[in-house]
Amino acid sequence: MRRLVSTLVGILLLSIVLSAISNSKYVEAESESSPIKVYVETPLKFKYVSEPVVFSANFSYGEAALGSLRLLDENGVEVPYQILEAQYYPNTQYYSYAKILILTDVTSSMNRSYTLKYSPETTTPPNYTEKSDLRLLRATVGNVTYLIVKNNYIQAVFIENSPLCLYALYDLSSGLNESLIPSSWSFASPCIMINNTWLTPIDMGKVNTTISINGSLCVEVRVNGSYPGVLVERVFRFYANSRFFDFETTFKPTEGLNITALSPFNTMY
Repeated sequence: MRRLVSTLVGILLLSIVLSAISNSKYVEAESESSPIKVYVETPLKFKYVSEPVVFSANFSYGEAALGSLRLLDENGVEVPYQILEAQYYPNTQYYSYAKILILTDVTSSMNRSYTLKYSPETTTPPNYTEKSDLRLLRATVGNVTYLIVKNNYIQAVFIENSPLCLYALYDLSSGLNESLIPSSWSFASPCIMINNTWLTPIDMGKVNTTISINGSLCVEVRVNGSYPGVLVERVFRFYANSRFFDFETTFKPTEGLNITALSPFNTMY
């Protein structure tokens, strides 16, 4: 079944409004093996701060044990990382594959290089939580549960299992205790036109909110719901020490429908 995908990546929060989209697709990473070297570069004349970069590493049997991975920058300083996916050799604690996230500062005149070290000895995985400003909180008021994701710059509030999805968004650096999202808008909640009839977030059913990634560098919130004949998934990713967050909206038709229009971003109702 063909999937309709809309992706809006890296939204930069300014003091008052959301006004820019990052060019994270222009920050590229490549890796070499034996030892594993990771190079990060961008051709654009922008300074990226705490830019998320994901790379993959494959390991031979017995060379990389659980907890042994360490990432060093050009000066030999240990860099925090987060494993997004990991595979192991059967019945062992040896990695065969790892998908790794780091946050980097990079410009067109200052490319970065990192070294991933590992050993065959199993050890305690590094804990970078104390050095991270990224937090995930849950608060219940009456029958409503709020999921709160925050760092030193932004705070996002979700209503759990609600089509309102991202309910409030605060720019903490502004000093203003006012959401950037007006109460009359459902930010990043999609609407869809089927057979010339608009369906808005209040028409969405079977809404489910999950935390798919909860780490020291990245928290990922997934909100799934459905319109008649269409499944909708929204994915939000928040990062440590960053004014940016990413989100994606995916539409997946489950039956033959005449979909005439999509609005994956802002919806007023």
